[in-house]
Amino acid sequence: DNNSRNYASLFEMNEDNKGLFSATEFQYKSDNFFINTGAWLHNGKHEALDNNQNLIQKNDLSNYGGYLTSGYLYKDHQLETRFGIANAEVSSAAQFFSIAYQLNTVNGNIGIGYTETLFSKRLPIAQQPAQTVETYWNVPINQNWHITPSLQWFKHPVYDAENIQIDSSVFTA
Repeated sequence: DNNSRNYASLFEMNEDNKGLFSATEFQYKSDNFFINTGAWLHNGKHEALDNNQNLIQKNDLSNYGGYLTSGYLYKDHQLETRFGIANAEVSSAAQFFSIAYQLNTVNGNIGIGYTETLFSKRLPIAQQPAQTVETYWNVPINQNWHITPSLQWFKHPVYDAENIQIDSSVFTA
């Protein structure tokens, strides 16, 4: 949640105010269903995204969020969803949603997925939601090797709060 930090400093708690990242999660599983829900907190000092527009600078904020993941399996069909939120005052990505479907066949697995990321309204430059659709076919060559051709579509694919966001769509294969 902070590009100027790395995992090596995850547990450092000293005068540089990097803080501590902590999370808690609950999980329920049955034979064909699962659900995970959790919350996280990074108590290191974060600056408000809109600090340049405020009369009072906010640079002692924490970042926090929550998420929910669920999945369902029925015969050869799998469905999974994810939803997450973060503190939009300091986190560029304020909300995230995805849904994916996979069909397992004797010739491999065929799938399609959709994601959408909503950006904080506090960013210096307003950003449109980033969307992705991906289709794939995972083909086994043998027990240890698979080939996975895919097609991907991105709407507003490049995000950089300081510069630009591409307005056109991008296809990749």
